[in-house]
Amino acid sequence: MKTLHCADSFRGIIPAIITPCDQNSRLDENALVELAGDLLTNGSTGLYVCGLTGEAYQLTSEERKRTAELAIDVAAKRGKIIVHVGTQDTRSACELARHAAAAGADAIASIPPISRPFPEILAYYRELSCATEELPLFIYHIPVFTNWTPSLQEFASLLEIENVVGIKFTDYNLYLMRQLLALKPGLAILYGRDEQLAAALAFGACGGVGSTYNILTPLYVAIYRHASVGEWEEAFSLQRIAADIMIVFERFGVTASSEALLMAAGKIQRARRAPSQCLSESERNQLWRDLKPIVASLPHTLRPTEK
Repeated sequence: MKTLHCADSFRGIIPAIITPCDQNSRLDENALVELAGDLLTNGSTGLYVCGLTGEAYQLTSEERKRTAELAIDVAAKRGKIIVHVGTQDTRSACELARHAAAAGADAIASIPPISRPFPEILAYYRELSCATEELPLFIYHIPVFTNWTPSLQEFASLLEIENVVGIKFTDYNLYLMRQLLALKPGLAILYGRDEQLAAALAFGACGGVGSTYNILTPLYVAIYRHASVGEWEEAFSLQRIAADIMIVFERFGVTASSEALLMAAGKIQRARRAPSQCLSESERNQLWRDLKPIVASLPHTLRPTEK
């Protein structure tokens, strides 16, 4: 077994990249390649591929594999690729994990199977670990989706799995996050609540994986940069603006808002598959009206592309 990547390798801003599609819900490879390149050029340290923002559960297995291949190719020597391989069955997740390893991913991650008792979840992660012994593995904690928060003892059992190096932690409970860092010193926590990234960095997260990073990469890169050198006043000043933007996004749906702005910028045709629907013209116009005064408070270099 090769030495696992150091957890420090996954520091920084890692967008949970959307998976663009055309009007018929087919993977748009050209748009994916362009978006991935833009995110890396704008300061991202990697990409988180086929997560919830990336429509993982709406993609076929072959689409997930192709998405991973394209992202890995674009990111060569430019950033780390974490491929989310979570499914409801162990066999399919292990197949995706083996493919990610063969394609050159730097790590894999997985949401646990939904509505399963903990012994089955533990067995799932152990088998996933064995499927790709040479790849770091991130547990994905997102209780708003799974409706489950492990006990500390359950977390401890998961963290004992040999190549588990971190947690993709999408939870507002920063004290729990701090408890997990105490359980396993050196654990890589990639924080998933965009609206309070700076607070998570102050509590010991090594970076962030976020959906609104698709739109606001320079803003989150600046937050991380300030936090990494102890410039907390600057970091939290920008974080408050990011939170205000998130408040607007949530009125229309976070992914739907990101999709609308990327469409307006000419970057993609769609980001979500049927039966999801795009925002209406009136909703898009209202979204931008609500965003404009907030965006205007940002330095010009940190603003999202305007219509």
